[in-house]
Amino acid sequence: MSNESTQHLQSIVNRVRRGDPAARRDLLDAACGRLRRLTAHILSASFPALAGRHEVDSVVHETWLRLAKAMESVEPESVEHFFRLAAQKVRHVLLDLVERGRRGHSHDALGLDG
Repeated sequence: MSNESTQHLQSIVNRVRRGDPAARRDLLDAACGRLRRLTAHILSASFPALAGRHEVDSVVHETWLRLAKAMESVEPESVEHFFRLAAQKVRHVLLDLVERGRRGHSHDALGLDG
């Protein structure tokens, strides 16, 4: 990430910390490209079995929704803090997908279909 991009995101984080009501959404929107790269990296490096079954964009979408919810009560201290939170949310989404897959396989083995 370029220094200019980091500075831009930090300026938005500073707005969040000052109580700017639009800043949380601005931060999520401005960080979306980086969130996509982060998600792609975590998906391929830590969850390779899911990579062939799930699109990066669908994982990003679910992560974005969870981040938006978390940002209602979290005030990131820095860009790094925000992306640590984002990485945590990506992992939660991916773990939920793993669990859904396990439940699906359990239902298939039992002859249940929905």
